[in-house]
Amino acid sequence: EVNAADDAAAKAPVAAVKKVKRTKKQVTGKININTAGDTDFKNIPKVGSKIARKVVELRDSLGGKFTSVEQLKAVEKFPYEDIKDCLALDGTTDIAVKTVPTAPVNINTAGVDDLMSITGIDKTVSEAIIKYRKDKPFEKPEDIMDVKGVRKEIFENIKDYIIVK
Repeated sequence: EVNAADDAAAKAPVAAVKKVKRTKKQVTGKININTAGDTDFKNIPKVGSKIARKVVELRDSLGGKFTSVEQLKAVEKFPYEDIKDCLALDGTTDIAVKTVPTAPVNINTAGVDDLMSITGIDKTVSEAIIKYRKDKPFEKPEDIMDVKGVRKEIFENIKDYIIVK
């Protein structure tokens, strides 16, 4: 026998599960806005082909040279506030964009995908971390250097993105 409450629950639409974004793009280095091309600008998070083209068109309309990085505010949807510290009027373009976790990753419980969200940890290393912790849980973040494939150099790059609980 089905009661009315169970019947109503069975017919209710299933709520959509919102996917939690576990990573974000982090921009480092500088981009020379007077020499950068479309491709350089497209490498910046939130800047697609259309916005990159508008930046270059604005520069061209100004005689081929910006006199202030603030002139980029005139480009609709350009993420000026997010990357203003990376903008330069001269020098070399050495901008780098890396994916970093939005929150530290617990290396004692994280799955392969969460571990791979850390720049420097690939699938092979993720699987090695999981295999290692099955025998001996990590007691402190530095213990990750005992995993094959995780050198001190890698640890130095990931230490701010991992925790042990």
